[in-house]
Amino acid sequence: MRRIAAVTMMVAATAAGAADGSRTAADALWEDVKQDHAQFYSGWSLANLGGGLLVAGVLANSSADEDARSSGTNDWAGAVKWMGEGILAVPLMACASALAVWGKEFLTCGAIGEWGQRSLRSVFVGAPPVLLLQRALGASRPSDDEADSKWRPFEDSNGVSGHAFIGAVPFLTAGRMTDSLALKSACYAASALCGLSRINDDDHYLSQVAMGWWLAWLAVDAVDRTEAGRSRVRLTALARPDLAGVGLQIEF
Repeated sequence: MRRIAAVTMMVAATAAGAADGSRTAADALWEDVKQDHAQFYSGWSLANLGGGLLVAGVLANSSADEDARSSGTNDWAGAVKWMGEGILAVPLMACASALAVWGKEFLTCGAIGEWGQRSLRSVFVGAPPVLLLQRALGASRPSDDEADSKWRPFEDSNGVSGHAFIGAVPFLTAGRMTDSLALKSACYAASALCGLSRINDDDHYLSQVAMGWWLAWLAVDAVDRTEAGRSRVRLTALARPDLAGVGLQIEF
């Protein structure tokens, strides 16, 4: 996941910079990602992360995880599992984000581009804590020889479902971007499908899926708060062979 995210970020930034003809697009992406991280590690987000860990800890260290296990695999689970595959989902987000630059003159392409870019930024924000907690919590998979959902720090690497995290991000992002209650509800419901498929296939416990989904929620929320705090009026530097000064940029 780390390698995929890093390469995808470089490709997206390079493509944006090339289309813009300057360094400003790549710089803007980098500034957004830094602000997203600042939002994610704010007191509000960390308090919510702690609350999520508390709930997951109760599930993992009780019989609740065993009670939620599935007895088999269904076709629907196989149909949605790919959405949590980082090697497929992350490049798709990167391709969609390119439309924010190359198709911004078209309303639909611009919206898809913004969705891709925000989804990608959410992955960049949430991937490090997912990778850390997978190892730090140390739980095993239901399908392991010594299956146990109880937390055993650093003894295993399945404490958080990466599929649940990746699979939830695009839908949660879409839900945050729409004002329609019906569409928002549908997107939020769909965000749980990939995680549920992991429980259905006996690949993760409920607590591990819940933590993956919750980290996706917090990451998307961090990006959303960055966007909400973005000023519509900006001062920009002007540097051309025949002109130097400060410009005023107003977004409508």
